[in-house]
Amino acid sequence: GSADETVKVWDIVTGELRLTLEGHTDEVTSVCLLSSSLLASGSVDNTVRVWNVDTGECTQVLEGHSSWVTSVFLLSPSLLASGSEDNTVRIWDMYTGESTRVLE
Repeated sequence: GSADETVKVWDIVTGELRLTLEGHTDEVTSVCLLSSSLLASGSVDNTVRVWNVDTGECTQVLEGHSSWVTSVFLLSPSLLASGSEDNTVRIWDMYTGESTRVLE
C-alpha cells in the first residue's frame, strides 16, 4: 500500500521509477496486475481504479463499496474481484466497469 495516495510503477530490470499514478483520495491498500499494460488499485477512498501503465491514465473508477477496499484480484481477463471492509466482495465486469455481483 501507499500512504501518499499514489501507485508507483517500477522498472524491475533497472530499478528506476517509471510512473507515479495519481487519482486516489486516500491511502492505496492493494494493487493487482491485470495485463502487461493494465493494473488495478484499491484504496481507503472506497474505490478501485484501473490504470494504463503505458500512459499513466486512469481508465476506470469502480465505485460501489461503502468502506475501504482491502484487496483486488483478477478472476479472468474480463472479471475483477474486490474485497472491502464493508464485508463484501464485488465482482466487476472489466469491459463495462459495472459491478455484476455482490457477495455478502
